[in-house]
Amino acid sequence: MRPRIDFEISYAANYEEALKYLHNHKPNRGVYFLEADLGEGLEHHNGIDLGEIIRKQDKNGELIYFSHANLAFQTYQRRLDARDYILKSFDIDEIEKHLFNSTMKAVNQIYEDRIVNKE
Repeated sequence: MRPRIDFEISYAANYEEALKYLHNHKPNRGVYFLEADLGEGLEHHNGIDLGEIIRKQDKNGELIYFSHANLAFQTYQRRLDARDYILKSFDIDEIEKHLFNSTMKAVNQIYEDRIVNKE
C-alpha cells in the first residue's frame, strides 16, 4: 500500500499572485499547471517565465503547461523539462485525457522520488 501524499491546491489569477505564493510558501515537489500565455503578450511576463522561477525554486516540481503550439516550443527551448504540454487546440476529450495522464504521472513520480529518497 502506498503511503499518503499530502498536498494542497492553490490558485493564482496572474503572474504577480503566483510569485507572491511561491515567495511565501516555498513549495517542494509541487505539481504546477501553468498557462503559458497569460494574456498580456510575450513582451510581459508569462507562464514560461513563471516556469523558470519555479524550476529554480522547486527543481523536482512537475510543470504541466496549457498553451498554443508555438509557446510549447518556447518552454522546450528554455529547458524547463515540462511533464506535458496540453494544447488549447485539442478537443475537450483530448484535454481531459492529457490532464488525467499528466497528473497521474506527476504524482507517481513524486511518490517514486519519496521512496528512493526515503522521505
